[in-house]
Amino acid sequence: MKAIIIISGLIIGLAFGLFPTFGKAKPTIWRILAVIFITFSVILGLLPPVGGTFYDLVYLSKFNEKSQLDIRMQVLNEKPVFDEVNKQWNAKIKYPDETEPQIYNLKISGSTFPNELNPNNVLIVKMEYLKNQKSFKFIKIVSVNPIITLPYVLNLGERAKILNFHVPVAWLSVLAYLISMIFAIKYLKTRDLNNDIIASSSAVLGTIFCLLATVTGMVWAKFNWGSYWNWDPRETSIFVLLLIYGAYFALRSAIDKDDLRARLSSIYSIIAFITVPFFIFVLPRITSGLHPGSAGEGTAGPILSSQSEMLNLTKTTIFSLCLSAFTVIYFWMLNISVRIKKLQYKSGMSL
Repeated sequence: MKAIIIISGLIIGLAFGLFPTFGKAKPTIWRILAVIFITFSVILGLLPPVGGTFYDLVYLSKFNEKSQLDIRMQVLNEKPVFDEVNKQWNAKIKYPDETEPQIYNLKISGSTFPNELNPNNVLIVKMEYLKNQKSFKFIKIVSVNPIITLPYVLNLGERAKILNFHVPVAWLSVLAYLISMIFAIKYLKTRDLNNDIIASSSAVLGTIFCLLATVTGMVWAKFNWGSYWNWDPRETSIFVLLLIYGAYFALRSAIDKDDLRARLSSIYSIIAFITVPFFIFVLPRITSGLHPGSAGEGTAGPILSSQSEMLNLTKTTIFSLCLSAFTVIYFWMLNISVRIKKLQYKSGMSL
């Protein structure tokens, strides 16, 4: 199911992004729909709160007694009891949607019981596990009746949302380099400079997305591994890939003659793309490293892993929408870049 949803998202992005063609201006209605779709995907990728389970917090407390976590919960339809001695409320809580729920105790400090903590509301509440009392301590209300709640992923929490942006831009760098290679081959067959324009434009966008993947990965690494750069195999491979395509642009800028530039850079583009699948998909998975999906890590990574806690149906759907949105952005940018370069070529400017 996960693979079907992700592939469907990619196909939708490809179909919408390719319409009408590379070189024609996008219709106004297309641009309006694209902006709405992209905005909607970004909102879904960022705003939904993360809600863990009671078990998640109990598990974390084994390593740190003061661990706090946002928990998805609901108060039972029982009157809370006020403890005069400790000046706190005692309420019975459960995990929503369970037919035979396990009941837990929630302790709320203060003389006033929060109005939001009523049985009709599904809540995301930040709380702490009191190991000695086998109950939970109320910290604050995070969200009331959220439309969508993302499940907690161990050691990631809110940081798991970066997957909706980091992975799509990394995958799209591969798509952009692939399209660059395809049109490089077409140029060598036809000697049509329009194909070289598409190939070079796509290579530029591929490098932009590759840089974005690097930057978002560095931010994630800072919060999870302690530093922005750790020379992890995946970090090293993407750095080498940037050097390879940096040489591609150096080659193009060193040659003045259009047909010679197009021919040599097309040959280089074909050779360069051979390294892309190896550096993106193969090398990071056959070597040990910090990045999820590395050899010995135990999973295929959060996107490809079949483990439910890695990427459940809700997260998969949101990820798929973000993948579609970034695919649309790529083709929109490619369309504009190709049209600009064609106008420059017609006006006598060098490609």
